[in-house]
Amino acid sequence: MIKKKYFFLCFALVIVSISINLKVTNSKKEISMIIKKKDALQFDIDLNEVNWVYITRPENLYKLNEEGYNFQPILFSDLINLKMDKE
Repeated sequence: MIKKKYFFLCFALVIVSISINLKVTNSKKEISMIIKKKDALQFDIDLNEVNWVYITRPENLYKLNEEGYNFQPILFSDLINLKMDKE
């Protein structure tokens, strides 16, 4: 009778340890995937920040404007003319 108890207890401990090991392994895989996604997102954020800084440099803004938009700067006299036109 006692041997059956010990056998059952050992069997239960083996099953519990295997299930805990599987859960730990699964959690490690999930953590690894999340870290990889975080690193990829951080790389994208850093790349976007670098691109934004490059694009918003004044000389690059002037170049982009000349190449594609040909906008003229708003002058103070233009603002005064707009107010007079509204009245």
